[in-house]
Amino acid sequence: NGGVGKTTVSRILASRIRRFDPSASPILVESEQWRHLLQSNITLETLWDLAISSCFENAGRLLSNETALRVLVREGLFVVVFDGFDELCLNQSSSFRPKDVIGELIQLLTPEDEDGHARILLTARETYWSSVKDEIDLSRIELFKLNGFDNDQRKRYFANRLENPAERDTAFRISSQIS
Repeated sequence: NGGVGKTTVSRILASRIRRFDPSASPILVESEQWRHLLQSNITLETLWDLAISSCFENAGRLLSNETALRVLVREGLFVVVFDGFDELCLNQSSSFRPKDVIGELIQLLTPEDEDGHARILLTARETYWSSVKDEIDLSRIELFKLNGFDNDQRKRYFANRLENPAERDTAFRISSQIS
């Protein structure tokens, strides 16, 4: 749910993919890239173009090239991290429907790739996912639930990351109020 760390996990995952797998390029699709365009008639292809442009200085021939995108995803060279699925589909100005978006994402992965390298990580709030999952074919989807820290975990986290006790107390107090 909100504040549990979906965007943070997405960004860290993209960063680690970039660092630890030199053959793979993470394509991070974030709401910050497309939120301002929801009033217009944007397509999933537009979202891909925005995400690819933010990852590569000279994206040129990759933009709006569905065949290239499919091959790069299918071969595991592009690892898609799609953060904000619920924000995209819930927006009143959006024409995106969950079943259609999931269907298009799954089409990037062909049946012979089920045991391959192709993966797409998609984040959504649990309450939203619960409301739409019955209309989606879940056979090729693996679900993970991201749980927020409890108080004990939060204290240990800040103890490991902040040396100053006053900063730890402030961080703990603020995080307790917002989560």
